[in-house]
Amino acid sequence: QELTEILETTQRALIDVRAVSQTYRAMSLATEVDTLFATLRNLGVHAQVRGSAGPLPSDIETTLATVLREGVTNMLRHSRVGTCVVRLHREQGAVRLTVTNDGLDDCPAAAFSDARPGSGLNNLRDRVEAVEGRLTAEVTDGKWFSLTAVVPLPAKTAAPRHWLVRPLHPSGRGMHDSATVA
Repeated sequence: QELTEILETTQRALIDVRAVSQTYRAMSLATEVDTLFATLRNLGVHAQVRGSAGPLPSDIETTLATVLREGVTNMLRHSRVGTCVVRLHREQGAVRLTVTNDGLDDCPAAAFSDARPGSGLNNLRDRVEAVEGRLTAEVTDGKWFSLTAVVPLPAKTAAPRHWLVRPLHPSGRGMHDSATVA
């Protein structure tokens, strides 16, 4: 039953990612964070979202939302994840999004690199490069996989005035996951 639900969730996410990559519709990073958090919680995965980037230009926000969605889709398809950590922050005129998970115990890192043009990490790399950014993927300690997108911000993009931290789900419901949003 659980495997069927995971497969169905993953297939829906993959269909959504393909639709986004084909239509390039605007996406909300905050909505993707909320969806990620709810999906992973329902699958029994401990999820943390840390940081904020403040307001972003639409093309950059859509690109980062796509990286987040595809990164989580790949994580669910190719690993046995127990913990997923998403970090988002501004740094020296750029915004950085990192999606890390601990699910590579019995899964080869090669499962994350799809050599076919227009799919997998190559598609994401193309999307990130289209906004002058860079995408990297790495495996650390033999089981942690990290996908990082760093995208430069236009000089006129204002930095966030403050950081607002709030849990996405009330802790009174037994949730120990956390998130930080702008």
